[in-house]
Amino acid sequence: MGQSRPIAVLTGAVVSQRVHHAYLFTGPDGVGKKRVALAFAQALNCVGGAAETGVPCGACRPCQKITQGIHPDVSMIEPDRTKARWVVKIDAVREITRQVTFKPYEGRRRVVMIDDAHTVTVEGANAFLKTLEEPTGDTVFVLLTSQPRALLTTIRSRCQALRFAPLPVEVLRGVLVAQGIEPELAALAASFSEGSVSRALALCQEGALEVRRQLLEDVVALQGADALAVFDMASDLARSSPDDLRARLDFLRIFLRDVMLCKSAVPGERIANQDLLDRVERVADRMSLDTVVRHMDRISEVERGISHYVDARLLLEDLLFDMAGLPREG
Repeated sequence: MGQSRPIAVLTGAVVSQRVHHAYLFTGPDGVGKKRVALAFAQALNCVGGAAETGVPCGACRPCQKITQGIHPDVSMIEPDRTKARWVVKIDAVREITRQVTFKPYEGRRRVVMIDDAHTVTVEGANAFLKTLEEPTGDTVFVLLTSQPRALLTTIRSRCQALRFAPLPVEVLRGVLVAQGIEPELAALAASFSEGSVSRALALCQEGALEVRRQLLEDVVALQGADALAVFDMASDLARSSPDDLRARLDFLRIFLRDVMLCKSAVPGERIANQDLLDRVERVADRMSLDTVVRHMDRISEVERGISHYVDARLLLEDLLFDMAGLPREG
């Protein structure tokens, strides 16, 4: 839904038989990049009419095998967990480079998709670059990422980039209601999920919106609190799993963005935290724009620190002391 432009480019490439050897799908998580990549792989190997329409039939043997994840010429490379982060390891990249030296086993094209391509290790990225520099006519690479700038410039330059846009709030709200979610909850999740269907569904189904509410109320309450409250909150957050901590930092970033919108007199419907509008306005009244920007920069510092295994508790203490308006001693 809402991705007519990249779909038109891909269907046109199939029909005209002018398929690029590498594509870069960029855009937020949960807006359809993976689904379109799989449909593209089907269209390239479909024997049921895709050559004329660019759209896979979904019913022929190649289409069915790709849907089931058992087609020998279509692979999805995904990151693995390693300590505090997810990465696509060098071994996975080496296997890709080995595969592409052979002709497709049964399809017209071999399609290699790399999900979260920005997590490929430096060694893996350099190895993969050599493969991109010497493309074969029967292999198509599709890189999917929400962070294109984290990829090597040389890799980006060798791919045809297609941007997948966030879904409009009204469209997303309609999707959620159609899934049986109550309209009020659907409206809140849609406004907060930044155009991502998967994120909106997760917010509705996992109680994440209540976690967000409690977190933001606790942060707002830090104003006027003492140092002990800051230490306690930092310790609680630091005990979260890396994924949960990143989600909470994301909640905080979006709240601060709402504060910026409020201070800039942007219409209220652009505010994601509609149910916490009074808290947003209260913080906007007492916090300067420069301070909001400084807090957002500190959140980015915490995220970078987590990725490099720096002690999360110390980083969170610095952030929360700043947000509480308290001097950091010692």
